[in-house]
Amino acid sequence: MFDRLVVCTGLFQTPKEPRVEGLDQFRGEVLNAHTYKSPKNFDGKRVLVVGLGSTATDIARGLAGRANQIFISHRNGCLMLPYGKANDVCFPPLREQRKAAKRPPFEQGRMLHKAFLEMQDEAFDLRPEWGLANAPAMPHKLPIIGDEFYDLLVSGAVTLVAGVKRVLESHVELTDGNKLEVDAIIFAIGYNKSFSLLGPYDPSRHMPQAWKDARGSTGRPLPRLYQGIFSLDFPDSLAYSENVGPTLSASINADLASMALAQVWLGTSRLPSASEMAKNADTQNQMAISLAKDGEIFDPAFVNTTEWSIWADRAAGLGIQDRIGYGWKSWWLWLTDYRLYKTLLDGKFVPQVYRIFDEGKRKPWKGARESFFKANGMD
Repeated sequence: MFDRLVVCTGLFQTPKEPRVEGLDQFRGEVLNAHTYKSPKNFDGKRVLVVGLGSTATDIARGLAGRANQIFISHRNGCLMLPYGKANDVCFPPLREQRKAAKRPPFEQGRMLHKAFLEMQDEAFDLRPEWGLANAPAMPHKLPIIGDEFYDLLVSGAVTLVAGVKRVLESHVELTDGNKLEVDAIIFAIGYNKSFSLLGPYDPSRHMPQAWKDARGSTGRPLPRLYQGIFSLDFPDSLAYSENVGPTLSASINADLASMALAQVWLGTSRLPSASEMAKNADTQNQMAISLAKDGEIFDPAFVNTTEWSIWADRAAGLGIQDRIGYGWKSWWLWLTDYRLYKTLLDGKFVPQVYRIFDEGKRKPWKGARESFFKANGMD
């Protein structure tokens, strides 16, 4: 027996079933990213990886030097970014985050996509035959980190090919008419999530028909939760840890969500009325539906980044928003600790900032300030 339950079953539960004509006729090995364990089992083989995302490129890197040939089949392309600069764009200094927060969410998305394109073109010389042009923008598809993968493409160790049309006994026919003879097919096409273990309290049990009809929903459940965390049935005792996507870091998202959840259930932060929570959940669902109408979205767990970040800051007791605005706490920090104020606004964004200030809720970490300066190259 428990007083409270947090569902932490993860985003990657059940691999999507491939729907490819003739797959059951293939005489080679067929598996998915979930069951793929080691590249050593593919020494000397011709391997086709279906799907172009982080998992597919990780598998290709592992197979390089072991498999005889490595193909990656994709339909829509993908943005390819250099590691370090991509991190800086995804997690800009707080001053830049504050400026971006004043823009509508869709405008923020367009600006981020433009920055990604410029970064990609500066870092890599993409070849037309790779088919990476006109890649879907976020939130329809996450970029991949291309530092090592790009070298594999240039060297020919990995070959990008068109989508799979059908599979025959010993080869695969592609949508461009080409045929590949392969020994193994690895599907890296994503996962489906299920809330079935909650039975009658499944937060996706009343999914809007508009979501089911949206071509980008691809049959996935759409949970109806307050701030992507709290059950509308039992907000004081049932919550979820992986249905929030304000940033591109699953670790940061879970960190913020867990701190906010802890303070709410401790009683130091309060939930709004049932009607307000329902309105928030419906607004979040409508945003996911509007995005899914244009194509598949990589995660239905969308929230308004600006609004959610402000809520999480208040609920968790982080004290950041008040110190980068124009209130008395911001002015006081500027007067009493300008070094921290300046670095907080313009320095490298790292999670240590969440643990610097004491708002009378969660306890700050004594080493957070020093660690924050160290992360910014300051002694």
